[in-house]
Amino acid sequence: MVNLLETKNLKLRSVFCIPELPRSPPELMVRNRELIILAGQSGSQVVTVRNPIEEAPKLSLAYPATLAPSDDPDASRIAPIVADIKSVLEAALNRAPSRDESNPLAHEFYWPLDLRVPDRAKVLLADLEGGLGIPIDVTLPGAKPIRWLLRLEAQTKNFPGWVVVDFGTTNSTVTLHDTWDYSPFEGFPDEQEDYLRQSLADWLRLSAHEALERIGRRHEGD
Repeated sequence: MVNLLETKNLKLRSVFCIPELPRSPPELMVRNRELIILAGQSGSQVVTVRNPIEEAPKLSLAYPATLAPSDDPDASRIAPIVADIKSVLEAALNRAPSRDESNPLAHEFYWPLDLRVPDRAKVLLADLEGGLGIPIDVTLPGAKPIRWLLRLEAQTKNFPGWVVVDFGTTNSTVTLHDTWDYSPFEGFPDEQEDYLRQSLADWLRLSAHEALERIGRRHEGD
C-alpha cells in the first residue's frame, strides 16, 4: 500500500510540475538623454534597470582619450584641458551609485556628478557655443548598452544685484536693484538736437489751424 501511494505522488508531481520560464535580459534606461551641468557645480544622473540583476550598471567615457568624437568641431580646441576634465569626470563616473530596490521589477541607480573643473577649463568652455558635449556609455552584463550626452557648460557672469518678486493676491510686483556701472544719459547728439530744436520752434510759430492741419487734425470749430 505504501509503495502504491508513493507511486501516485510521484505521478502527480510530474503532472503538475511547471517548468521555470526563461529570465528576461536586463534593460537599461537613463532619466536624462542629454544632461546639462555647469562647470564647477553638481548634477545627477539616474539609470533604471528593468529585470535587474545583482550587479550594478557602470558609467564610462565613450571617448576616454579625447572626451568628444574626433569629428566634433571642438575636439581640437579642448585638447589642452582634456586631462583636467577627464580626471574629474572619471572620478565621478567610477563612484558607486546608490541603489533603490523598492520596485522589484526595476531598480534605480543614482549617480551624483560633482564636476569641479579647474578655472582654466572654465575659461575655455566659456568660448564654446553650447558647451562641450561628452558622450557617456552605460553598460551592464546581459543588457544592451546605451549612450547619453553630458553637456558641460561654463557659467555665465552672475548678475551682481537683486531681483525681488512679490506675489500678491491679485497683483505681483518685481523690484530690481541694479549695481552695474552705467553712463548717464547726456542728451541727443549735437546735430540731432539742433534739428529737433529748430523743427519744434518752427512748429510753435504756426497758428493752431496750421499746426494741427499738418498732423491731420482740425479745430472742432472748423
